[in-house]
Amino acid sequence: MTLNHINLSVPNVIETAGFFEKHFNFKTQKAKANTIAILEDEVGFVLVLSNFPNTASFDYPADFHIGFYHENKEKVLEIFDKLQADDLALTQEPGLIRDRFGFYFYAPGRILVEITCAIV
Repeated sequence: MTLNHINLSVPNVIETAGFFEKHFNFKTQKAKANTIAILEDEVGFVLVLSNFPNTASFDYPADFHIGFYHENKEKVLEIFDKLQADDLALTQEPGLIRDRFGFYFYAPGRILVEITCAIV
């Protein structure tokens, strides 16, 4: 079995889709105004962003997050620097997270995102 997609409810589909395209190399496959966007990454994982009337004010539970695992510390730092240069409000410097190196931040739509790699 393979997890092939996740659907995240966000208040602004267009803004959030643009963020994931710019910073995480997702490509929009389909979009319908500010209602839904279907994005795919380079390995075929599908990220669905939606804003349907019954979920427009939805808040994620504490600690709910998505994570991106990278090959090395340099890549994690590169992503951090790129996000910081884009004026994203980052409240945590990269550092030790359990037995990994990385950081958390909030993407548009109040999606908590973890960026990590193994410590070698």
